[in-house]
Amino acid sequence: MPNVPNRRRDYAGLAGAGSAGPPDELESARACLFDMVGRLGNDPAITIHNRGGTMGVFTATSSAALTPVVLDGAGSRAGGRFPAIEVRVWPEPRLAWADSPGRRATWLNRSVGLGAIQRLLDDKGDGPLLTACFELDDGLRWEREGALLLRLFASAGADWMLHRDRHAVFSRSTIGLTNWHRALANLPAHWFGSWALLRCRPGHVIVRIGGGLSGEAEVYIELNRPHPRLGSGLHYTLALARCHSDRERLPLWCDWLNERETQLAMGTSHIGAWHIAADARLSYSAFVPSCIGEALPNLPRDLLCGSVSRARAAMDALNGRLPL
Repeated sequence: MPNVPNRRRDYAGLAGAGSAGPPDELESARACLFDMVGRLGNDPAITIHNRGGTMGVFTATSSAALTPVVLDGAGSRAGGRFPAIEVRVWPEPRLAWADSPGRRATWLNRSVGLGAIQRLLDDKGDGPLLTACFELDDGLRWEREGALLLRLFASAGADWMLHRDRHAVFSRSTIGLTNWHRALANLPAHWFGSWALLRCRPGHVIVRIGGGLSGEAEVYIELNRPHPRLGSGLHYTLALARCHSDRERLPLWCDWLNERETQLAMGTSHIGAWHIAADARLSYSAFVPSCIGEALPNLPRDLLCGSVSRARAAMDALNGRLPL
């Protein structure tokens, strides 16, 4: 597996007293974070704390840290720097059984709702945690409608790991599901060479990724398969076509790809996880609760548009062509 050094990231609030202050990108990310997270303070079950530019979100089931960062670009974004919000969630209690690359790749991250369970390169001994990275310019309007998804992840992203009730964590949203069914039904057969529909049925589409990657990856979106703990919503899976013979290394590759998602700007937000699918292919999956469909009715199309960047960055990295 290629060597993955810890990439440089600029964090809000770390500038010294005599410095010129954070760059414009970091200042805008910090302002967006305050606007997006501030509303959580209205919930009596949630405590908000701001320290050095990082926002802490504390509930009975988890502790989350949201940090404005500026990421180096990857793939088509190489050479640029882009603002993002990195989110790290520590479930309560800490889950020692998640501290296994094989268990994460073949089980946990395959069934995760939002984000990826991983042990970070700068880990301080706290064990694996749930991570996501929201790129503020990826088209999902994080400063407005998309903020609902970020707030949900920060406050309830780890609940699926601890939930033992027979009832779903999130209530079914008929409006959200209806919006997504309509969005899938209205998808064009082709999208500017980026992708092409292979199959479109009510609540289920299969898409072939283009952009020079024809035959290398496919995307599956399903609305008719509820998550066993989170309830109704949108299942998104990006599956790489290539099979790898060195299967013992696949769990480490999944950890590595998930780490890259938090350290490089690819043009699409990191809200899911790389894992090993049942057919032994490397895949990236996310599950978004149906309540988000009320604020983001075009999320299926947005996810498809971001799939080309993610697939290309993963293929380049696995082929050793992307400098890290």
